Amino acid sequence: MLDQLTLDHRMTVGELPTAIALGSVVVDIRSQRQRTREGPLYGALAIGSDVVVNRLDPASPSCLALAREHTGGWILVCSSGDCADVIAAGLRGRGLGKVMSLVGGFRALCAASSLTIAARTPHFERSVAMVLCG
Repeated sequence: MLDQLTLDHRMTVGELPTAIALGSVVVDIRSQRQRTREGPLYGALAIGSDVVVNRLDPASPSCLALAREHTGGWILVCSSGDCADVIAAGLRGRGLGKVMSLVGGFRALCAASSLTIAARTPHFERSVAMVLCG
């Protein structure tokens, strides 16, 4: 199912729960200023659009440890979906096949009252456990 979703490279809010259940990680690429102004996306990795390509590309020396071991998809979310489209295409150009953008971005999630949709993902739960358990 995830492979079928990634063929389109764009995902709707309605498809997001299935992708998350199949192991995709939501990445909020809005700037800190935008996140402060618009609100948080709970459970998403917050990586600014200026560095996200190097953080998710396992071939980059500055990639996240999660990017080296993650085999699922990445779903990029910006305010409107436009910036995420461009960055997702760039990552796919680097050989990362399961990178998608969210149609309508954060605004679409707000409209659907889905701002906590990524809050129960395994990477988020591991992060919370590490913070709470030391």
